Amino acid sequence: MLSVSCLPSMLDSFSTVADPRQRRGVRHPFSAILGLALLGLLCRQTEFAAIQRWAKQHWHLLRYPLGFTRGKPPHATTLSRTLAKFSLEEFQAAFSSWLQAIVADETLIVAVDGKTSKQGLNPQGDPLQMLHLFAQDLKVCLAQWPLAGDKLTE
Repeated sequence: MLSVSCLPSMLDSFSTVADPRQRRGVRHPFSAILGLALLGLLCRQTEFAAIQRWAKQHWHLLRYPLGFTRGKPPHATTLSRTLAKFSLEEFQAAFSSWLQAIVADETLIVAVDGKTSKQGLNPQGDPLQMLHLFAQDLKVCLAQWPLAGDKLTE
């Protein structure tokens, strides 16, 4: 069983993702913004304004552990502009390396499954079909790939 004390910092992994912002005007650490966005999404906050409101409600719990230095959470516009520019591939690599570090000595049960997204649509307006690699014990998707072509069944 994993203990919290042995977990490497997720924010340390996120610090390997290149900050896409100009130096001028930066008020919040980039890794903290990534961590806040991830936690917000995990708490079912799917819009930047909702993440900002959620963060404001829980700022006393989030501020220091995420590495923020200001008294208020980032504005929804800051979140939107910052997250619109970062490299998803770098984020996935950082998150993957963090997961690998915390489960290095664990035996994983992994399922491969196809899913059709109800919310994600392709350029033609059809639901996206994805192949997922899911770790059962961790309850986390380790990887996913979009499926192309005429896939009628899984």
